[in-house]
Amino acid sequence: MTARTRSLLAVLPLLGLAATSAFAAPAQGEASMPAGTLNVGDKAPALKVAKWVKGQPIQSFEPGKVYVVEFWATWCGPCRQTIPHLTELQKRYGNKVSFNGIAVWQRESADKYLGVVDNFVKAMGPKMEYNVAADTVPSNGAMANGWMTAAGLDTIPTAFLVGKDGNIAWIGHPMDEEFSQTIDAVLADVFDAKAAAESARKKKEASVAVQSTLERVLTAYKANDDAKAEAEMKALVAKYPETAGYMLNIRFNRHVEQGREAQAYTMLRNEWPTANLSSEDLNSFAWDLATNPRLKKRDWALSIAMATKAVDESEENDAAIIDTLAYALFGAGKVDEAISWQEKAVKITDGKDAEMVAALAKYKKAKGQ
Repeated sequence: MTARTRSLLAVLPLLGLAATSAFAAPAQGEASMPAGTLNVGDKAPALKVAKWVKGQPIQSFEPGKVYVVEFWATWCGPCRQTIPHLTELQKRYGNKVSFNGIAVWQRESADKYLGVVDNFVKAMGPKMEYNVAADTVPSNGAMANGWMTAAGLDTIPTAFLVGKDGNIAWIGHPMDEEFSQTIDAVLADVFDAKAAAESARKKKEASVAVQSTLERVLTAYKANDDAKAEAEMKALVAKYPETAGYMLNIRFNRHVEQGREAQAYTMLRNEWPTANLSSEDLNSFAWDLATNPRLKKRDWALSIAMATKAVDESEENDAAIIDTLAYALFGAGKVDEAISWQEKAVKITDGKDAEMVAALAKYKKAKGQ
């Protein structure tokens, strides 16, 4: 199926969850600002790349214009999932926003990485319809160091939104629903820079708390002390409600891995309606419930309920989320509803997503159409 939204941060390999971000192992490269010193509200660093692979080259940030600088790599699975979404956003905003994907932390030698990036972009074709460039060197070039490392970040994909004043307005995962909301605010001249900077500070604080909690959870799981792990995660969510989806996902998968599938379902049914879950969280759960091979039984009703909520939260504008709902409906034998929703997903993507088109054909064939 098509790439779908993920917002559950990066997950514990122990738990076998699908990661939403890929980690780089930075090597020494070009000089950069001190790690962690680039923040929301700061002037955006310069754009310095080896080659513009696709689209219109951007030499500098023009006053009054809005830009997205997104970091990715050809080897990064989560980055590939994000590409169609960025294409959708570029289409939605048109010439109001310039989307630019910068390939960083490539694993090839200096004489080969540009060719790898170029071939990847060509293979993506219409799924990658925005400006694309490659960093000055394969690993830790001017862009990776000047932006990512300077912001204290080592996971991709990561997007930076540059406002009309040339300052960074937002930093985060490009699938985060707050991303497009901030773009809208910047375009409408109602963006609150001070509030955004404070929000970013709190996110950094939460990120540190999450990492610390995960270390303690992992230690507890290794000691088979699930009660302690549960207490750690619940304490984190109490202080940082936005981590609810991530922690709920870990707890659910822990139950499944320990052979407690019925308990996992009961927990999720009881807690998801009141948890602070984003549309991305809901979509991720719905898709996993419908496709996770480790689940012995499918709860199609739960998958449909969570996908429906995700569709509502995203105002029926996210094709990937609608695609998830259609898939769950089809799995539950509700073929007519599946066809209806899949047609909407295909329409949103102008029929350019081959996997969505194929899914629609499958549903119609099952109906005898």
